[in-house]
Amino acid sequence: MADLSSLALNASLTLSLSELHGVVCGIAACHADDFELSMLVQLVGVEALADEKRVGEFVEATITTMLAEDMSFEVLLPDDATSVEQRARALAEWCGAFVAGLGAVVSELKWSNDTREVVSDFIAISQLTVDPEDTDDAHRQLVEIEEYAKIGALLIMNQLQAQHDE
Repeated sequence: MADLSSLALNASLTLSLSELHGVVCGIAACHADDFELSMLVQLVGVEALADEKRVGEFVEATITTMLAEDMSFEVLLPDDATSVEQRARALAEWCGAFVAGLGAVVSELKWSNDTREVVSDFIAISQLTVDPEDTDDAHRQLVEIEEYAKIGALLIMNQLQAQHDE
């Protein structure tokens, strides 16, 4: 993830790494094969992004990881050395941004029941907060939610790509 993090740092001027990654993943879930930077610019605004080359490199690397057959895709979050509260906030940002990206490019009519359920869960996760008194349990739960976000994003992408290819 270090390379993807570096690309994200270079691609965004105002968005967090998690927000940028989430919105790109949300758009790419339906448009991995025909992703247009204009979709991203329209959603986040030109002032949020660096130059087209850097943004394009980040988008390409993100889509490559999403499409990897080895399931190496990961939600882009701060590393484990970061506090549980900050990681939870980043995961909440990622999920909210994913839903925003997805919603900007896909009409709800195309959503399967599974997609609706994951989107609903992502909206709930976007409200995630952590009790600082319970960091051990919170860390374990956060890892589980991160894995769910990864699998949920890939499930949505697989379903929407199949529809897109029809």
